[in-house]
Amino acid sequence: MSRTIVQEYGPIYGEPVNGTVQGRPNGSVFVPLTNKIQIAIDYEYVKVWTASWGTDYYAVCQSDGTRTGAYHVVAESQDLSSNMVVSLYSDSALTTRVAKYSFTAGIFNGAQNVVTLTDSTPQVGDTLYLVATLENNGTPVATSSAIPVELVA
Repeated sequence: MSRTIVQEYGPIYGEPVNGTVQGRPNGSVFVPLTNKIQIAIDYEYVKVWTASWGTDYYAVCQSDGTRTGAYHVVAESQDLSSNMVVSLYSDSALTTRVAKYSFTAGIFNGAQNVVTLTDSTPQVGDTLYLVATLENNGTPVATSSAIPVELVA
């Protein structure tokens, strides 16, 4: 007479279990349940600067225009090929982007102080909105709350 032994298999290679992925080094790579992104800023002011090579960009600065600040972005991504993008918009509806900065894919914790200009240039005193998005192949999968910043001279 033969016996049947029923044994439950553990997780399959690459399957997420309890926030880690089986088969990765020590099973220690965190896989979040949802994509998330947050942005914080040192000062709520930005200024247009011209780089030594001639490119104009927005930089986080103090109210007097002293460029000493940065924005800080932290994301939790379900896909290591996603990337963080920080944008400045001229309207609270976030429809008119005036500048953006893209982090390299796979970087989910970064600080930067510049955002490259686009064709639209607001005036000194205008309120702009700083927003971070987590994108996968150009499609946003998570968006931070918008931070209003003032454009100073």
